[in-house]
Amino acid sequence: MKAGDRVMVPRTGGSKSPGEIVEVYGDKVRVKFVVGETFQGKPTPDEDKERYGYKTVSIDQLVLITEPNESREAAMMKTITLWEPWASLVALNQKKNETRSWYTDYRGALAIHSAKKISRAIAIMARQEPFFTALSPRHDIYRNEDDGEIEAIGLEFAQGCILGVGNLVDCLYIGADGLYAYNSKTKTPEKKVRELPEGNELKFGDYTEGRFAWLMSNTRELIAPIPAKGYQRIWNWDETPHLVSIDPWIIGDTKIWTPKGVRSGRRLDKPDEDAVQGLEVA
Repeated sequence: MKAGDRVMVPRTGGSKSPGEIVEVYGDKVRVKFVVGETFQGKPTPDEDKERYGYKTVSIDQLVLITEPNESREAAMMKTITLWEPWASLVALNQKKNETRSWYTDYRGALAIHSAKKISRAIAIMARQEPFFTALSPRHDIYRNEDDGEIEAIGLEFAQGCILGVGNLVDCLYIGADGLYAYNSKTKTPEKKVRELPEGNELKFGDYTEGRFAWLMSNTRELIAPIPAKGYQRIWNWDETPHLVSIDPWIIGDTKIWTPKGVRSGRRLDKPDEDAVQGLEVA
């Protein structure tokens, strides 16, 4: 790499922003990048969002941009659209495996998006056990106006929205007696690595032989759903207006989600470079 090369610059929490190499010295480089929505853990004033920030990083931390649209795509988050109630079950961490009919080589941060429509038959199914109890955060409670007693409990879904984010850590072939590592080049299952799940995990998925189990970890629901148009298969969602790519999305007053995991921290009066939105990353 050399001065003038366009690169993806690592930002706080593991995300990246497009930038440019200013100077190279040994295995270190000085890079500049557009500040964007946040800088050094604090919201950026409107007049400073288009200004450049500078930092020194190891050259092996950079990704060279070779295509005109690569910077935009690299700043987007991979996303999967799921029908309700399965989208909510994954976002609520009640369902740790997403079962699909197709394999993916992708591993990394994955946003969970809920489809815009839900059929009557599936809506009825969602009110049955074990779905109904697992979906308790989606319960819509109707109370009597006179005595406040509960008259009915329904379900309310945020459809057509990004609900949460997690890490896709593996994609395993579903066999008759377990989950197998899969060779995508030869399109054949290899060594058995896990038993088939039991309990609710089994009931919440379709473990028909020949399908695939997408193993999720570190999944967290966002503070509030973010409306977005969904697509088939894995698609790119531009999360930068919501501070998910430029800096991690805050999932609570003292918690943040990053591609490296959920971090907890106290609110800082004077945030340092490693802070995110005023929270200490610890």
